[in-house]
Amino acid sequence: MSKIGCYALAPSDVPARWARAGCKVFKLSDEFGVARDLPADALILARHYTEYDPMQEFHAGNTPAEALQHWLFGDDSKQWEQIQANPDPRFIWEGPNEPVVNDVARMTWYSQFETLRVQVMASSGKRCAVGGFSSGNPTDLALWPHFFPALRMAQAKNGVLHLHEYSWPVMQWMTGHDTPTDPRLRGWTTLRYRRVY
Repeated sequence: MSKIGCYALAPSDVPARWARAGCKVFKLSDEFGVARDLPADALILARHYTEYDPMQEFHAGNTPAEALQHWLFGDDSKQWEQIQANPDPRFIWEGPNEPVVNDVARMTWYSQFETLRVQVMASSGKRCAVGGFSSGNPTDLALWPHFFPALRMAQAKNGVLHLHEYSWPVMQWMTGHDTPTDPRLRGWTTLRYRRVY
């Protein structure tokens, strides 16, 4: 089931207002206190933002397991510290922000990274959101089957796939239509998830 929600980048009453309007999906980045004002049945993606780029680990020749150790438990990351400090059971934890995977080798490596992340997090009772690709990426849809192991693991552990979808100057940009109401409509930035499906 596809779900679209709002993203709280800073403390504000906007998520609570969206919740009153019926929104059930939210994304919080370090402003986790906002969750107090959200419904008990909300789906909340949570992320502790860092500048970590998993593809630097790939280029350095590190294994996905080594990269996960650095990202989750490294001194520069503080991921695990933030996850432990915010035990809200509604939180579904994201991984690294917007990795660039543009070939089979990178996608396969990142799939292994995400598969391991889901397993490690699930062993501590945490749910994961896998993917985190930026709007319009990866541009080669043929790369997606190489990410299936991570998707299968996320599905098995009650996780989700998340994609960043946005565009400028209007949300329907790159769909080819001014009024994107047709459920068959697909885009490359907004509504890209339909191409992925």
